[in-house]
Amino acid sequence: MSRLRTQQDEGPSDADLVQVCNGGNTSDRDLALALIYKRHRGELLAFARRYSPDEDMAEDIVQDTFECLLHQLPPEGKGIQLSAQLTTLLHTIAMHKGVSACRRARRWASCDVDPDDLPAPEAPPPCPTRALLGILPAKQREAFRLRVVEGCSLREVADALHVPVGTVKSRLNTAARRLRRSPK
Repeated sequence: MSRLRTQQDEGPSDADLVQVCNGGNTSDRDLALALIYKRHRGELLAFARRYSPDEDMAEDIVQDTFECLLHQLPPEGKGIQLSAQLTTLLHTIAMHKGVSACRRARRWASCDVDPDDLPAPEAPPPCPTRALLGILPAKQREAFRLRVVEGCSLREVADALHVPVGTVKSRLNTAARRLRRSPK
């Protein structure tokens, strides 16, 4: 890693390490990633504990964070473009990984019951639109369903029913009048 500038007692800067990761050869990249991991692992672990109920999940969040960082590097990714400090990027990734991990944990934790032991779902309540459409004659009902429920244009309804557009308008007008007069 001859390209890296070193700072007093701290080693190369994060920006230098990222630059090596983005364009360095494989051995330099591996060494730079190892330094980034060693430098930021403890801090990220403490950060990940805020999102996790246990130590194992916090470790997984840190691992997922660095795996995400690795996937951003060439040849698989386009490289890392730092617009702020590397820690900002790592914390953002860790936060998203932590939230996702917590969601997954809640999803699986709520599944302690065997699906066969669950009661059958209730039948859905009757649809008022379906009941209203039931009072219309078949041709008006189909025109109304296509236009209002499905959202088809007048031309599309006419093509689907193989009738002129004027006939569709007439059927819709008659259906609307009949629905207005029906008891609610």
